Amino acid sequence: MDWLGCYGFSTNDYFLVAEVYYRGEIFTLIGWFPSTKGLRYGYLISSYLFILVLEIFNDLMKEANSKPGFTFHPSCQQLGITHLSFADDMIILVSGDLRSFLVIKETLQLFGDLTGLRLNC
Repeated sequence: MDWLGCYGFSTNDYFLVAEVYYRGEIFTLIGWFPSTKGLRYGYLISSYLFILVLEIFNDLMKEANSKPGFTFHPSCQQLGITHLSFADDMIILVSGDLRSFLVIKETLQLFGDLTGLRLNC
């Protein structure tokens, strides 16, 4: 939750976003309203939630590249690039050794535990 403060969000903002996510309901000034479709593309809050979740992923990848055993892809080491994002697609760039793969696998599992999102490959 500390990372939300870096972006100017308060604790109340965090809990409101969490409530919308977990309830699948829309909050207005006059209360909660059930949503028959859940949080979907096109809702005003969807793109903001996507960006916030992507920031969590970015932070986790920054931590991953400082772990022992992690090796950058040879073409990406000078710039420190570990991943590229295109809309809702992601390319993860690391060397092909087993230790780097295991660090990234652990990072993706942690990301999944934090957000509920999993890989679809």
